[in-house]
Amino acid sequence: PEFAGLVRDYPDRIHFIRDITEDELGLGLPALYRLLLAIPRRITLDEVAAWATRHGKADAYREMLARDIEGKFPHITSEYRIKLRRRFVFGLAEQDRVRYVIHYMNRGDMATALELARIAHEGDHDREVEDGTLEALAALARRQDERARLCFLPGGYGRMTPAYDRVVRTINEFLFDRGGARAGAVQGFGAGWGGNIGGIIRRDFITGDKQAEFGSLLSDDLGIRMDPSECVAIPGEGACLVPAPCGS
Repeated sequence: PEFAGLVRDYPDRIHFIRDITEDELGLGLPALYRLLLAIPRRITLDEVAAWATRHGKADAYREMLARDIEGKFPHITSEYRIKLRRRFVFGLAEQDRVRYVIHYMNRGDMATALELARIAHEGDHDREVEDGTLEALAALARRQDERARLCFLPGGYGRMTPAYDRVVRTINEFLFDRGGARAGAVQGFGAGWGGNIGGIIRRDFITGDKQAEFGSLLSDDLGIRMDPSECVAIPGEGACLVPAPCGS
């Protein structure tokens, strides 16, 4: 029954992980969690090839292999154990976090918006997504609990180093201890941003009365020799996604 609303042309709508959403497929969250339960924790390319062949998708598999793996990831051999579910979940949940960070900011709930930034950092760790977790979230979703949303599920991308983790955790704990849940949060940026962190931080930590203490934390505790006021990113076109505060 949970799949009763599935659109008929769903195979044509799915090109990327981000296309697997409730709105795009005509499904509710419980059905999405059922789908995630069906994704193996570990799988090899040999197993994927056999899976695709059974469902008449052998040509599509070979195209994917040539396009996305061969020549790019030589360590992924046909018998390499791919940690599929937790990385798939991370990608899907990160897309949901992008959506709901803006949702909570527009609602004025900065504490939850910043919580999602911290959850995104947790998702970069080497952690499994267990059946019990997905089953519990599906049960919450049936009760219409907003904490069942994918954005609250970290996933497990597995690309975090101890040094990087220490920087992010130290800053986030400092902000929370000194200013509470609405003070700010940072997370790591990968890919082309590799080696950087970014986030949303209250102005008093950047140019106000807490600037000196924050600057001391960065330089003395973390070895980051930079004035916090020199690290401000000026809002671009994306700023139009968030309405101006009332009365401004």
